Amino acid sequence: MRLVRYQNNPVNELMNSLFESNNADNYGRRDGYTPKTNIIKNENDYLLEMALPGFDKKDVEINIDKNNLIIKSEKEMNNEVEYITREFGYYSFEREFILSDKVEVDKIKASFENGILKVSIPFKEKMDTKKTIDIL
Repeated sequence: MRLVRYQNNPVNELMNSLFESNNADNYGRRDGYTPKTNIIKNENDYLLEMALPGFDKKDVEINIDKNNLIIKSEKEMNNEVEYITREFGYYSFEREFILSDKVEVDKIKASFENGILKVSIPFKEKMDTKKTIDIL
């Protein structure tokens, strides 16, 4: 399994920051959020852990499209409130992970507890590398 990261082009980022309207929050994010993710390789599966503080499991959608695992949320900020200071917020996001052909897509399971999304991606059962074939 490989992690697909958003590829920033430094020149484009500089040009966008110079000419873009000022819709960034205090930490420079513009219309997006990338949750931090751990990927652990266990004996029988990959375990993907995604930190989503303030989110609920109903806010998150997990899909598989071909060999891509897509995790996304469309959670909106409460814009009806006038903030004096805003140091955190809830943002929409979408993360894509490319699945190896060595995983059992039909057996992927997810759980959500204490702001941590956990996705178990089991390996396909290993075949013995040596086998004798009887000739009939």
